[in-house]
Amino acid sequence: MGTLFQGAKNAVEVCMGVKSGEHVLIVTDEGTCSIGNALKRAAEKVTPYVEMYVLEDYGTRPMTSLPKEIEEAIHYAEKECTNIDPDEFDILRGVYARG
Repeated sequence: MGTLFQGAKNAVEVCMGVKSGEHVLIVTDEGTCSIGNALKRAAEKVTPYVEMYVLEDYGTRPMTSLPKEIEEAIHYAEKECTNIDPDEFDILRGVYARG
C-alpha cells in the first residue's frame, strides 16, 4: 500500500491531469486537512500556482454561502479539488451557474 503522498501524486498527475503552469485550487476542511496538504505538496511539484483553503477558517459548517476568497479563486483555477459536505453542494452550484 502506498503513502498518502503517493496517492496525492497520483490524484494530481493522473486523475486531475495537472500540467506545469496550471492554476490548482484545493478546498478542504479540518477533518481532511492532511489529505489537502498532501494534494498541495504534490501539485506544487508540478506547478507553482497552487492555492489551498480550509473551510473552517471562514465560518461554521455546513456553510450556506461560499466565502468570497474561495469563490474568486474558483474562477482562476484550471484544476480543483474540493471536499465539502453534501449539505454544501448548492453553494458550489451557484458559483458555476454564474460562470
